[in-house]
Amino acid sequence: MGNTPEVLRAAYAAKTEGDSADELTGFYDALGEVVASFRTKNYTSAVKTASEADIDRPNGSCTLSTACEPERIQGVTDQIKTPTCQSMIDCLFCTQYALKNSLESIHKLLSLRKWLQLQFELLTVSDVEKGFKFQPALNRIDDIVSAFRARDEACEQHYQLAEKKVKVGFYTDYFAHKIVSLESSFLGSEK
Repeated sequence: MGNTPEVLRAAYAAKTEGDSADELTGFYDALGEVVASFRTKNYTSAVKTASEADIDRPNGSCTLSTACEPERIQGVTDQIKTPTCQSMIDCLFCTQYALKNSLESIHKLLSLRKWLQLQFELLTVSDVEKGFKFQPALNRIDDIVSAFRARDEACEQHYQLAEKKVKVGFYTDYFAHKIVSLESSFLGSEK
């Protein structure tokens, strides 16, 4: 075949572990930049504080009145599509998305994050799919959580308690059903 041991050694075996590590590091660094690239310079993680009059959603609240349309928050790239009222993920990137200063609101958001993380881990095969499909939403949730915690001491306490609930597997009813369903279907497909 013309592949002498010298040719094979020179073409294939000459690569060092360092070369491979550098290539992998470069790939994941580039992927990280793409994932984080949904933000621009005027991006803000703050969301509105919901009132009792706002519409409750499984992932927070909506301040949208019938007189206006969903609108994408400022500071995100075109990688983030214009929100619709059909997707919970879209809500995170909508100017009308809001959180009450309550345990219930932050618990909803942390339950959503857990559900997305499970999908990220169980249902995606490609790192690129993970990066484009889930990572912007997970990053946005982390940004919103940070802004919520910074509101005041009560919000920090709400966060701490909600985080403990999620860590032990206590989710909002809505996401508990989704998580159990996802885990069941995944475990059933492994048999």
